Amino acid sequence: NRIEGRVPPGMKRSTKIGCGVAFVVLVLTGTALVAGGVFYLWQCKIGVQEVQHGYQSMKAADYDAAITELTEAMRKPLTHRDRFYAHINRGAAESIRKRYDEAVADFTAAIELDPSVADPYQRRGWVFEQKNEPDKAIADYNRAIERDPNFGAAYYRRAMVLRSEEHTSE
Repeated sequence: NRIEGRVPPGMKRSTKIGCGVAFVVLVLTGTALVAGGVFYLWQCKIGVQEVQHGYQSMKAADYDAAITELTEAMRKPLTHRDRFYAHINRGAAESIRKRYDEAVADFTAAIELDPSVADPYQRRGWVFEQKNEPDKAIADYNRAIERDPNFGAAYYRRAMVLRSEEHTSE
């Protein structure tokens, strides 16, 4: 064996070619993995930027743009937290646009991502009110209150639904 990096003198030509091919495949695989990782990180960055653009569109009351931007963002890899807020914001925009079924789906997706947060329950409860589904609204307001006993909006909305139910039962 020589140390200069050459193959042993008794190695067959086919073995030399096989080793060369294996080396090239290994190098190409490593390069592809690095390139894939860079592409993934780049896609994450774009996704986060689109979530931020969607949020800015919400603040500017451009709800259709917010829905489009947040939908695009959710096609990209996002952190758990970014995806949670993308669903919350898109659901809010959809509820303002009276796309109630889509809003319920987004708030439900946010709840599935983090069931400990009160806000998506309260928002989904409001949508159920708009859909004239008071039992579901009350159940969601109760869930919001369980998670945050200081959540005044959930108490208020629940009281309004219960009061409305009393008037309709009289």
